Amino acid sequence: MTQRHVWLAGATGVTGSLLLQDLLADPAVAGITTPGRRPPAGNDPRVVTVAFDALAQAPAPEAAFCCLGTTAKRAGTREAFIAVDHDLVLDFAKAAKAKGCRRFYLMTAVGADARSSTLYLGTKGRIEAAVAALGFDDLQIFRPSFLKAPRSESRYVEMLVSAVAPAIDPLLLGSLRRYRSIPAATVAAAMAAAARGPIRGSSILHYDEMVALAASGRAA
Repeated sequence: MTQRHVWLAGATGVTGSLLLQDLLADPAVAGITTPGRRPPAGNDPRVVTVAFDALAQAPAPEAAFCCLGTTAKRAGTREAFIAVDHDLVLDFAKAAKAKGCRRFYLMTAVGADARSSTLYLGTKGRIEAAVAALGFDDLQIFRPSFLKAPRSESRYVEMLVSAVAPAIDPLLLGSLRRYRSIPAATVAAAMAAAARGPIRGSSILHYDEMVALAASGRAA
């Protein structure tokens, strides 16, 4: 069995922590580098946390996953938000590319558009374009809508969306299906499954594609 080393940015977040568990469940994954200020939960010896500026000394990744993201409220300023959701993501992607990584899996958000005047969607769209310009052989961009998952902090808007999503989701048909809420565990499973599959070039995955990919990975 081929042993793989992977990188995972955002391993302490909602989706990233679930993706970490999926990767640790894969017997082919021999090591995981998680850049950040604090290590993820657990004490698996395969997981090593380093500073972002120390990635050049980390083992070369066969694949790199990025679930980094914050909110404008949490960041505090426009500049601080961009520093995380664009600059830090791009630094991570560049570090992976410099180590010879061919596969990159990026989580952004439904509606991401570099031309958008909104801070969140515009920044997500611009980082998609910036990472695409690096030329990874396999670049899969995952664009979930509202993520369904237990959270350590309760936020009013998220509690409201969670309450109405079961009624709203079935009404989102056709091209609107991409806006359906989706379990964070499904997004994580889809990202893990993508890395186990063939080189696909570059593509963007929304609700239906993520659900199908996650199911294919669980059935494998």
